[in-house]
Amino acid sequence: MSSVNWQKLKGASEVKAKMRHNDKDLRKVGNHSNPHIDKSKTHLNLSLDKLNYSERCKRYDKRVKECKANMKRVRSDAVTCIGLNIKLPGAIAESPYEIQKAWCEDCYRIVKEFVGEENIVSATADFDEIHKFYNPDTNQFETSRAEIDVKFVPAIDEKLNAKAWQTKGTMGALNRKIEDMTQKLYACCFMTGKGGKNVPTEVLKTQSAKAEAQLMLDAVNALKDDLEADREAFEEQKSKWAQERENELKMQNTQAEAIKEERRKLDSERAKFAQECKNLVAKIKDVTKERKKLDAEKEEFKAECEKLEAEKNAIKKKSLELDRRLQAVGLTEQVMGGRIRGPEKVRRGEESVSWNR
Repeated sequence: MSSVNWQKLKGASEVKAKMRHNDKDLRKVGNHSNPHIDKSKTHLNLSLDKLNYSERCKRYDKRVKECKANMKRVRSDAVTCIGLNIKLPGAIAESPYEIQKAWCEDCYRIVKEFVGEENIVSATADFDEIHKFYNPDTNQFETSRAEIDVKFVPAIDEKLNAKAWQTKGTMGALNRKIEDMTQKLYACCFMTGKGGKNVPTEVLKTQSAKAEAQLMLDAVNALKDDLEADREAFEEQKSKWAQERENELKMQNTQAEAIKEERRKLDSERAKFAQECKNLVAKIKDVTKERKKLDAEKEEFKAECEKLEAEKNAIKKKSLELDRRLQAVGLTEQVMGGRIRGPEKVRRGEESVSWNR
């Protein structure tokens, strides 16, 4: 059931380390190994004693020194401080922050009266460590609650005496005082009556860590099984892909061979066509050569024709000239007709007619 958790603290180093851990201002700037500390909520933490870390250390040193001064012999492992860890009741933890803060202050008032204000060296309330944790009683993960942390020097008659403080009666008396205050002022219970174990926070954290580790291990094993199943499915798919790829390669090889054969045919036809083109070019060259020869002969023939034409024209010219001469001769004969004898006249007339023809 819910109750105050008592913890023995021996040396000054241990006490001051815990006080440093709980100090609101130092927590904001420090780096912590605790993964559950949420610095965005540290401003909600309470310094119930209104002291800082340095003042708490001085108060602790002073009070322990006062108690040791009244003792003849102090063991090296003597308990010099007791830590009280008080978790908020479930109903209070579910209430608004102002109600939680008020309950913490009322609870601290009860503790202060119970252990003596002069013995208290540190009193804080942490709201920045709320997280999911494993509850071994319910075997489930639950949400933690804010908690009060009070440290006091266990003085009895101005001497260190932790045993006198940590009796069943003393611890029960403090639980009942907090229970009475909670019922009276907040109409709910501090001690729920569920369970009978008063498990320290460190133990709960260890159990929670183990449970988380087990869950992670189970998740890893489940993931491993899934991966194995995926691997088998992948291998099967891989084999299928390999077979498909092999068939595809065979088909591609067949197509490649067909393409090669077609290419060989095309190359043969292209070579044949190239030879035909070469032959045609040779023929064209021969024809061109023959044409040039014909053109040369044509030019020669043309020149010969022009020469003949020139000769023809020359002959024609001479013929015209002869005709003019003959005409001139004919006119002369007509003029001289009386002088020529008859037979000669006739003969010359015939010759004239013959030339005219």
